[in-house]
Amino acid sequence: MNIFTAVLFAVTAGAFVGYVYDFLFRRKRRKIRLKAFYDSLAVRDKVAPGERVRLTAEDRREREKLDSEGFILDQCRSLFVVLLVVLIIRSFVFEPFRIPSASMMPTLFAGDFIAVNKFSYGIKNPFTNRNLIDTSLPKRGDVAVFRYPLEPDTDFIKRIVGLPGDRISYHNKRLTVIPRDGSTPLTIVTKFQASGEYFMNGQPDQPQDRLTENLGGVEHDILINPLSDSSYQYFVQDGARGEWTVPEGHYFVMGDNRDNSRDSRFWGFVPFDNLIGRASFIWLSLGYKEDPQNWFQEHIPNEFRFRRLGSIR
Repeated sequence: MNIFTAVLFAVTAGAFVGYVYDFLFRRKRRKIRLKAFYDSLAVRDKVAPGERVRLTAEDRREREKLDSEGFILDQCRSLFVVLLVVLIIRSFVFEPFRIPSASMMPTLFAGDFIAVNKFSYGIKNPFTNRNLIDTSLPKRGDVAVFRYPLEPDTDFIKRIVGLPGDRISYHNKRLTVIPRDGSTPLTIVTKFQASGEYFMNGQPDQPQDRLTENLGGVEHDILINPLSDSSYQYFVQDGARGEWTVPEGHYFVMGDNRDNSRDSRFWGFVPFDNLIGRASFIWLSLGYKEDPQNWFQEHIPNEFRFRRLGSIR
């Protein structure tokens, strides 16, 4: 459970205690006070039985005083149901997530706000992230949010490339996936689209190529930097650099910005229990100017990227 969810749970629990206390010990007395108040108004205004009492502005202020149980209990009464609904939705249905880096460009940009479908891989215990109810398993090509295995308090987002038992090969920026059943290797088709639209870390001397990749039927764009080679940093499994076999219960993930992503090639596999959910759609996208020397430009958005709103593929 991340910090925000833990705080939300604590606030909701506190509101629940106040709500129950009010229901059991204050609600009945409050109803008696209000009934007596309305009866006095009916006598004052000579209202016939069954007719509605008309309240003046002063009467409304008096009713609010009689209906109040103090600031804390009033907030518990007003907010508990809202907090409970938000907690349920965030814990079991959808969770907002802000893209912090360029590792998933051109699919996702830094400043994109996405909704993560939390029941796509099972209904999970929000405290332990263990499945309570199984729904479906991750599919090759899914864009997934997960807890970074080396720092479980940090959330990452990458594309699922390898399923349990798959053999992954990545040489000379070419991806090959051999399914666990030993069948014919998947042909990961890439088609060149353009060059120079994107630059690695904003550096004009590092132009990137944009290609369209077909990953097991999921078509999406990726970025490749022809001038970059970090394969010497890949983690080595069974003595073979650039080749990995995905263990049972684990997944191999990669960023779409292939030469600007720290992913399974460098640190290993993602356990199923670390998966939070599948990225579903972009609901807000904010653009920032890239100037590390200017705090205002780095933290205050200068554009709303409406064209980016929509589903994620």
